[in-house]
Amino acid sequence: MQILKKIGGGGKILLLVHGLLTLGIQLSNIFVNIYLWRVSKDLQVLAIFNLFLFSVVPITFLFSGWLARNYDRLWCIRIGIIIHTIFYLIVLLIKQDTVNYIIPLGMFKGIGVGFYHLAEHVLVFDLTEDNTRDYFNGINGFSASFFGMIAPFISGLIINNLPDLQGYMVIFGITVGLFIGVEILSFFIHPRFCPGPYCVWKVLKNPDPNWRRVLGIIGFYGIRTGIFSFLTALLVFLASGREFILGSFSLGMGVLTLISAYALAYLVKPDKRPCYIHTSSIMLVGALLVLLWRSDWIGILVFGVLTGIFDPFFDIPFESLSFKVIETDTIDEDLRIEYIVAREIPLNLGRILSILLFYLLLGHEMDVTRLRIYLAFLIPAPIIISILLRGIKFSNNNIG
Repeated sequence: MQILKKIGGGGKILLLVHGLLTLGIQLSNIFVNIYLWRVSKDLQVLAIFNLFLFSVVPITFLFSGWLARNYDRLWCIRIGIIIHTIFYLIVLLIKQDTVNYIIPLGMFKGIGVGFYHLAEHVLVFDLTEDNTRDYFNGINGFSASFFGMIAPFISGLIINNLPDLQGYMVIFGITVGLFIGVEILSFFIHPRFCPGPYCVWKVLKNPDPNWRRVLGIIGFYGIRTGIFSFLTALLVFLASGREFILGSFSLGMGVLTLISAYALAYLVKPDKRPCYIHTSSIMLVGALLVLLWRSDWIGILVFGVLTGIFDPFFDIPFESLSFKVIETDTIDEDLRIEYIVAREIPLNLGRILSILLFYLLLGHEMDVTRLRIYLAFLIPAPIIISILLRGIKFSNNNIG
């Protein structure tokens, strides 16, 4: 427990809530997309599901921000967990008919994602300060990586040992039980009210150059990561044909992410954040080039190793860096909720663009040539992220 001494009581509960929710989501999330593929054998079904999911997230953020401003952010986290629970209950009830309702189900899941993640970001902002935020985000990333590491392996093992699609129903049922437990835990987080006018437009039109660059960076981050919410898992499944292999692959990549996130909790300091983000961008370009060159098992494995190690190099320091920009730009009034809502708009626009391009280029079946064309379109995104990062300044010092 020595590693948790720097984190207050509310922060510890938030780590537990987020960790258990990650466990529930990771047990099922990868396999929701594989389940849809198993039932439909259609790439566009997966693309449409994720496209509508990410389309409603920014709209949900707008409403949940209003709810957090006028009532409390804990209402948002509870509503998000309840919607996640209902989503998996619906999948349990309608089983293979899920493929006939991908648009409403994608939108419904997106609403749950929007409510939960708005509350999570606001709580991280409230429960940390700039000098402890990298540490908290590192431990949070470590916790999420740990659960994200073991959950797909367990799911793959269960699915592999049960006939037909019964294993999917079992893991969806376990997920529902975990979400109910997380809902109970959320009542142990202290409420915090922040009444006042809800001013998202004021934040969006803010001319501060640092803030503009943060919005640009997060938009291109959405482009580079949107499709990989399901593509990596699908490539592994198509190459192996077995959910157990996919679970084992996720376990191996999770170990790398776990080690990376744990190390970053101690290594990242405020003045070194850009170095880690630049490193992440360089390595992701390398990973995309490998996958562009080889889309077989070797290419997939190298891509998984590089993203497993270096994705936290972006996630952990950039979360802290963007919060620092928010803090330095809100001296006169508390607009942290509005800033967090505003960040989500370019992020999901990037994800939508990424998935829409995938939908248009690849059609219904996996084609290696068209996949390579698609991956080539993604390569500039991390490069532009590094260019935008170099322009962010604090106190007349260029941090990039």
